[in-house]
Amino acid sequence: MLDAKEVLKNYESSKSSENIYRVYLDKALRGSSYEIKKELKEILKNKIPADKKFVSELRKLGKVKEWLERDDNKSRAIFAIDPESCKDSYRHFSWNFRTDIEALDRAKSGCDKSAAKRNELLDKDCKCRLMAINNTFFYDVDEYKRHAASFPWLMLLEDGSRVKGHALMSNNQESYVLTNSKGIEICKGTVKFNQGSRGEVTIECYDGKLRGSGEATRIEFNKELRMYSGLANIKSNAGIIKVYYGPELVD
Repeated sequence: MLDAKEVLKNYESSKSSENIYRVYLDKALRGSSYEIKKELKEILKNKIPADKKFVSELRKLGKVKEWLERDDNKSRAIFAIDPESCKDSYRHFSWNFRTDIEALDRAKSGCDKSAAKRNELLDKDCKCRLMAINNTFFYDVDEYKRHAASFPWLMLLEDGSRVKGHALMSNNQESYVLTNSKGIEICKGTVKFNQGSRGEVTIECYDGKLRGSGEATRIEFNKELRMYSGLANIKSNAGIIKVYYGPELVD
């Protein structure tokens, strides 16, 4: 059994030499910039040095690495859509501000604008939360990665039946899950775009009773939502399936 001195020694050796800290939150910071700044005054008293593994993993994330390398004598912040509020993904970074309030305002307003657009066009209820300020991070590394968003889809079967719902892509963009309008998973599959707008797709629905493969095509990219629309033509054991996806399918 390690004694207290040995435990402390191991902890000290695991700490990063960089001035990067962590604080564990018991709730998301979503209020106004002034409300958040007021809460941070107490929260940041509990920050602890981040360990080397955490910092190393953070620096593998391109945008976060770039953000960390900005002038740390200036204020900076990261806001992102809270996955507890909606199945979507967006991060907004601010840096090079004179005060924390200015950095919070810029990052929050950028994230809130994107969330509002998604809520308006996709009938969602996305909300943003503070992820980091200056050199202090509030969540595990995975939370800082760009996560896949959900988007509307419509499936037309050869017998004339229609199924509508939302699709959620995996974070590596190579697999997906389809849920119906009640949020029940009914299909899953894989998709692979090698180059350009065309790719290969597979689908399996209703516990394997319906399955097939075919071609998926990206038609248009919505810059505001950072989302593609397109279609897939799939040969299945129940005939030809056509799948349409994209923000324009919202009622």
